[in-house]
Amino acid sequence: MSELPIENPYLPANHQDIDNPDIDALSLDELGYLHERFDHDIDHLDSGKVEVRKAIFDKMETDSEEAGNYTASKYKKYNFKGLSKEQAEELGFIKVTKTIDKVKAKKAHLNDVDLGEVEVVVVLVLRKKKEVEEND
Repeated sequence: MSELPIENPYLPANHQDIDNPDIDALSLDELGYLHERFDHDIDHLDSGKVEVRKAIFDKMETDSEEAGNYTASKYKKYNFKGLSKEQAEELGFIKVTKTIDKVKAKKAHLNDVDLGEVEVVVVLVLRKKKEVEEND
């Protein structure tokens, strides 16, 4: 049985094969739009997962259940929002960890101190803010 190509409204008509889109043929503007739409779709899917997880939780009669090919397990996750830092310190619940001071390390790197491989280039894709048109 052959699979039907998935239609994606965010791709131009000549790039509808989502499994093998010709990404190189898209303009930067089209790629930016596609990236934004994927972000939107991911957010939408994530919120759907939250709703499904809540429905599963509500239907569970025990802490661990199986249904078909799936298992669901409840577990306790502790949240200490009611514990102030002062109270935690009084009780000895504060831990001190050593971390790299990234600001100082960056300054040293920019002053040609050899710190090994440190640079990573990433791409941040954001929508430009629309200019507000002034009314006369």
